[in-house]
Amino acid sequence: MADGAVYRVGRSDVFSPGDLAADAATLDTQVNLLDSSLDGNEQAPTAWWDGWNSFVAQWRGFYGEHFKDRGFFGDLLTALNDSNRDELVSFETRFDTWNSQAAGYGAGLPTGSHTGVSEGSGDSLSNHLKQLGLPSVGGLTLLIIVALGAYLTWRAFK
Repeated sequence: MADGAVYRVGRSDVFSPGDLAADAATLDTQVNLLDSSLDGNEQAPTAWWDGWNSFVAQWRGFYGEHFKDRGFFGDLLTALNDSNRDELVSFETRFDTWNSQAAGYGAGLPTGSHTGVSEGSGDSLSNHLKQLGLPSVGGLTLLIIVALGAYLTWRAFK
C-alpha cells in the first residue's frame, strides 16, 4: 500500500462504521492507483494479469455491494456484520501481496504502512480482558452490551 495509506481497522478492533467505510475507500483508491500504474505494463505474465483482474473484479463487487454510496445507515449495517470487517482486512492483505508482486514487474505502489494488524482500541480492550481472565468481545457484542446497558439505565430512571 502507498505511504500514508493507513488502515484504521484490524481483525479484533472495535471500530465505528465510518472507520470501516474509510478503510474501504482507502483500499479502493489503492486498487485504482495500482491498476492505473499497471496500465500498459508488458513485464507481467498473462497468468498474473488474469489473477490481478480477478482480484480487482472481486474487490469492486465487494466494495460496490457493501460500501460504495451507502450513506450512514448503510455503513452502520455493514459494520454490524463482523464478517464484512474480516473480508475487508482480507482484501487489504491480498492487495499488499498483489502490490508486492507488481513491484517486481516495475509497477507497484510504495509500501510502508501496516495492513490487517491493528494496534487500536479493540486490541487494547482484548489485551485488558485477557489480563483479567475475561473473554474478548467483538464489535457487535460490545454494541449489544452498550445498547442493553443504555436501555436498562433508561428503564431505571423512567
